[in-house]
Amino acid sequence: MFKTVLADGRLTEAEFICKDGPTIIVSAAELRRVLPLGHDHYGSQIWGPFNIDPREKTINGCGVDMVII
Repeated sequence: MFKTVLADGRLTEAEFICKDGPTIIVSAAELRRVLPLGHDHYGSQIWGPFNIDPREKTINGCGVDMVII
């Protein structure tokens, strides 16, 4: 996820549509809290890669409030 997108105050939530799996909705506040704990790349412009575990409700092992559809 581009850091500029995550920093944009208009972003309120992100929807991740998993192939053959659930749709996961995570608030921007939760993403802003946990993504900086992980890796960045592409000249430090992108947060990621990151792993979302809907069973454990974690991103990169950090507990996150999420809606699973």
